[in-house]
Amino acid sequence: MHILEKRLKRIRGKLKNRTIYAMGSQENLSKVASAMGQYSLSVEAVLDNDVRKRNTHAMFDVFLPSDKLIPYKKDVVILIYSPGYWKEMISQLKELGYKSSQIFVLNDKYTGTGGIRAFAGSTMRIYYGRRIYSEIVRDIDGDFEILLMRGATGDVYLNGLFLKDY
Repeated sequence: MHILEKRLKRIRGKLKNRTIYAMGSQENLSKVASAMGQYSLSVEAVLDNDVRKRNTHAMFDVFLPSDKLIPYKKDVVILIYSPGYWKEMISQLKELGYKSSQIFVLNDKYTGTGGIRAFAGSTMRIYYGRRIYSEIVRDIDGDFEILLMRGATGDVYLNGLFLKDY
């Protein structure tokens, strides 16, 4: 949580007297709320595109981004703590008209979807994929097709079970 506290300390002046919304998982936003308490700041609400998450967050009310951010409000700031989806969240907020000066990413961007660690992990996955492909080519005679799926692990697993019979 060291990075989170460091970033909050640096931006706390930009958060004073502003309406603060947050985006991220329940676990991450609980950390954000805890760290914000030391600066007498609090999150007004959580913004999430998944309507099923309404009334499921222990500490915050959950709203669709469009419910709170449309029409554009200049006194709003949005905190993002999501190592996996921060880029998509920023894009969505900018599409709604919010400026970079209103959006703050609190997680370490380089351990999420970018940076050296992510590149190394992707490189290893490519290596493993190539190895699996070589084994398939060696073991199967004739034509075949390979379907690559990308998504949440659970979704890929369920889709794989569906395709198993084919």
